[in-house]
Amino acid sequence: MAEHSSYAGLIVSLILPLFVGTAWTYRLLSRTRVWNWPSVIGHGYLAGVFITTVLVRLWDLAGLALNFWPMAAVLTALGLAGLASNLIGEEARVRHRETTPAMANWQKLLIWSFLVLILWRYWTLLQEILERPLFSWDAWMNWVPKAIVWFEHGELTDFISTQDWLRQGDDGRAYTLGAHRAWMYPPTTPLIILWGALGLGIIDHNLIYLPWLLAPIALGCALYGHLRLNSLSPLLSVIGCYVLLNIPYLNVHTALPGYADIWLASALGCAVFALHQWHIDRQPAYALLSLLFALMCTQL
Repeated sequence: MAEHSSYAGLIVSLILPLFVGTAWTYRLLSRTRVWNWPSVIGHGYLAGVFITTVLVRLWDLAGLALNFWPMAAVLTALGLAGLASNLIGEEARVRHRETTPAMANWQKLLIWSFLVLILWRYWTLLQEILERPLFSWDAWMNWVPKAIVWFEHGELTDFISTQDWLRQGDDGRAYTLGAHRAWMYPPTTPLIILWGALGLGIIDHNLIYLPWLLAPIALGCALYGHLRLNSLSPLLSVIGCYVLLNIPYLNVHTALPGYADIWLASALGCAVFALHQWHIDRQPAYALLSLLFALMCTQL
């Protein structure tokens, strides 16, 4: 197994969605002058993951084999285009300056304590992801089989109903799933699995599920950014992130890679954050960002 794996490819598969999404999210939000880096990075990672899955779908639609490095090159070019677009124009990229009164030492100690607790919690969740076999319930009935089939064939092979599968001829190459109506589910979740597998070079390794750890972290970054944009103190913003990132439902579905729930929660959360910011500031960029994540929800 290890001799066919590419850890460089895995790292690239993790970094590229962040790079592409952050570059274009910064391009979108920096014109509003109501932005900060946590909100850009949090929204950017999720947007980049969605952009990556859309690229894979378009790549397959064009009849091209699902080879990782050519697709990675396109994503890199897209990210560089986003960076270049940020250098063009004369608009001043003035970042929102949050009012931060001087903090007492006990407040700083509390902030660091909550950050350490969050770090410890997600360190334990990382161990769950890396050391436990894929939980054999919804993931095996709905999403992971699609990723495995697509990885082995190098294309997005069709999934059809059980009745149609039974009627197809011997020359047909379509698949079905055991769970009722699962063959109709949108493809984004298995495409996230597929992207990591294409980068690593193998499909049966827990490392391809690292995005399940990054999704809630991105959601936490986005929340912190929006709380600061709305004048909450650093201490209250960190406490808000601590509460969010320790919700049992989020923790369970972070530790259950292969399921769609953590992505739906993260996309919906970022859509709500962006919609709230649009309600406050009436900046079209946030309305557009909210619509993007609403679209992502429909594809999960």
